[in-house]
Amino acid sequence: MKIYERIPVFENSHFIIRKVFESDIKDLTKVYGDKYALPFFNSDNCKGDIFYYHTIKKMKDAFNFWEYSYQNRFFVRLSIFDKEIK
Repeated sequence: MKIYERIPVFENSHFIIRKVFESDIKDLTKVYGDKYALPFFNSDNCKGDIFYYHTIKKMKDAFNFWEYSYQNRFFVRLSIFDKEIK
């Protein structure tokens, strides 16, 4: 699989794992803006970024960096969605 040519979608009856889209920013802000979730984020090799994006602007900036990183083949940011949560 060549992830930089096409990002796969993995899905079963409970979850979907897929690329992060700009339309996810509002929901991502709820997660990355939760100060109690910070200890659970993995920031290895992220040069001090603690992944605390408590505003839409901060989350959009992070998203734009993720997109830049994908386009330059640095890394891929995926999201997992629980189908039970609407």
